[in-house]
Formats: sequence, structure tokens, C-alpha cells
Amino acid sequence: MIIFILSFLIFPGLVLIRNYKVSREVIFTAHSGVNFYLANNPEAKGSFKGLLGRSSKEILENGRLLAERRLGRPLTLGQVSHFWQKEAMEFIKRNPLSFLSLLFKKFFLFYQAGEIPDVENYSLSRRYLLPFLKLPFLSLRLILPLAIFGFFLTLKKKNLLLHLFWLSQNLSLSLFWVNTRYRLLTVPIFIIFASFFLIWLTEKIRQRKYKIIFLSLALTLLLAVLVNLRKGEKRESLANFHYNLGIAYSREKEYNKAIEQLNRASVLQPNAAAISFALGTVYFQKKDIASAEECFKKALKIYPDAKTYYNLGFIHEQEGKISLAEQEYRKAIALNPYFLSAHYKLAQLYLEQDKLELALEEIEKVLQQSPQNKEANELKRKIIVNFPIS
Repeated sequence: MIIFILSFLIFPGLVLIRNYKVSREVIFTAHSGVNFYLANNPEAKGSFKGLLGRSSKEILENGRLLAERRLGRPLTLGQVSHFWQKEAMEFIKRNPLSFLSLLFKKFFLFYQAGEIPDVENYSLSRRYLLPFLKLPFLSLRLILPLAIFGFFLTLKKKNLLLHLFWLSQNLSLSLFWVNTRYRLLTVPIFIIFASFFLIWLTEKIRQRKYKIIFLSLALTLLLAVLVNLRKGEKRESLANFHYNLGIAYSREKEYNKAIEQLNRASVLQPNAAAISFALGTVYFQKKDIASAEECFKKALKIYPDAKTYYNLGFIHEQEGKISLAEQEYRKAIALNPYFLSAHYKLAQLYLEQDKLELALEEIEKVLQQSPQNKEANELKRKIIVNFPIS
């Protein structure tokens, strides 16, 4: 047991050491409090919902900005995590019945045989991209009902370690949210219990215990119906699939295909700012500046975002509209004071206009957060060289 505990502690220990080296705080992950809030808030539904963004980077960045605005002071990553954890606990205290209902829903969502996508949607990939996945592989639609039956058949056994592992996974995901890739860890356990049920059923057939066989098959059929109740793809899942496919095409510089996929996503989710932003980026890469600008403005009408203001500023700068570019960069910084690229761009604009003090002020803000930034240090030297000697 001592060897097991020491071995187990090695991995979280390495994480703690690494995080302390980076942030000078003793934290496992800066996402823990944020994720707990995303899973337990008035809008939570049981599966992931990107209230603070789509990617981990966006969630962490937006979580920090919102927390700092509410508290009115700069926060460390650990303090941001604590803030959102506290927000989640406040929701639980004020809405205990809603929390219990959500917990109950997530507990049983764990037993949904259909996929609950998060990053990649395997069922849609099977339908549109990867024909080999259409081969008759065994799926949870069959394995899960057999596994649940096997779980109850083995409760009389003395060794309940696999049962406890199964339930611990079920409960831990219920505190956050349920999706395919998180539940994947439990799938081997499902297979073991499903296999046990088949062995048990084979023995009953050999013993010709037809009443038990009939009842067990009837119960298995009922379980199969229950775990397969939710069918079909939600519009949001389908939109995410086309969005991700569009992003993938854009990285391969297949811009027409990217635009086609992103437009499909936009039809399914017309009020998704991220889709309009992605379309604007692809149009800009395709050098269709007018369409890019239109998409970015549409995205801003849906949701004001620092990166969108920055991109509009960059377009105005390319067009020689320096005053408009400065306004957009300022709007980006107002939303995100840590947006180094916007500070750097402003410094460049001010240098070109001989507003040296303002340029130096902006570049110092970059260097406060990134002292080793090569481009920022070079621009600072250029500003200092141009400063008039008093």
C-alpha cells in the first residue's frame, strides 16, 4: 500500500512542481475552478457548454478577465480558479434543488449509449469523413446494457474493486460534465461486465433455465431501450462538426472548402460569434478583405471580443485608415488589457506618427508581461533612438 501511494503521488507531484515553477503558486490546474463553474451554473445542461469560450486557452483567458472585472484588481491564475469555484458554490447554495436535479441528470447521462461529443464528433466523422468506421464494430449501444446487467449480477462477489471504479468515474463526471472522451476510461470496465453477463447467460442456456433466460433477455432489452433513448444529432453538435472541419480546411489553405463548411455551421447556429469570426479569418486569408470585414462586424454585433476588434484594426491599418485602426486596437485592449499584440500594434502606429511617449508607454506594457519578447525589445530600442534629446 505504501509503494502504491508513493507511486500514485509521483504524477500529481510533478504537476505541482511544474505549476509552481511557472506561476509561483501551489495549484494542480488553473482550470479546476473554471471547469467546476462551467459544470454548475444556472445555464448548465450536463454536457460541456462554452460559456467562456471554445478552447482551453479562451476559457482561461476570458475567465481571468471576467473575474478581474468583477473584483476590480489583477488576479493570479490560482485566484481566478478560486473565484470561479466560489461562484459555483454560491450557485449550489442558492439553488440546491437545481443542483441536485443537474447532478441526477449527469449521473444518468453517463449511461447514454450515443456519443456525447466535446472536441471530436466520432458519429459525424463516421457519416461524413471516415467510411471505415461504418464497419460493424461493437458499440456502447450493445455493450452498455449488457454491462449494466453484469454489474448487478456480480454485486454478490466479494471483490467489488471494479464496481467501485465504475461508480467513482460516474460520480466524478457528475460533479463536472459527461462526454465521450471523459467516459472512455470506463469503457474497458463496461466490456468486462458485459463479457461476464454473456458467460453467465451461456451457463444458464446450458442448464436450460428458460425462465431465467427469458427474464434476463427481457431486462436486457429494456436496458437497451433506456440507454438508446436519445438519438440523432443536436444542431449544436452538427454546427461544431462543420466549424471544426472548416478550421481544418483553412489550415490546409483550402479556403473555398473552409468557407463552405463554416457557412453550413452558420446556418445551424446563426448567432455564434465564433463562426462569424472564423469566416472573417478565412476570407482575410483568401484576400477577400471586404467579406472579412463584414464577418468581423457581424461577430461583434453578436458578442464583443478583443480578437475581433484587433482583426478589424489590422484590416483598417492595411487600408491606411490609421485613426480607425487605433480605435479598434484600443477597444481590444479595453476588453483584454493583457492583449500583447494589440499593445504592440499601437506602439508601432504611434511610432509611425512620431508619438514617441505613447509608443514607449504601449511597448512597456508588452515588456511588463513578456520581458524577453524580441520584437518588443527591438521596437523599444527604435523608439528610444528616435526620442529627441532634451
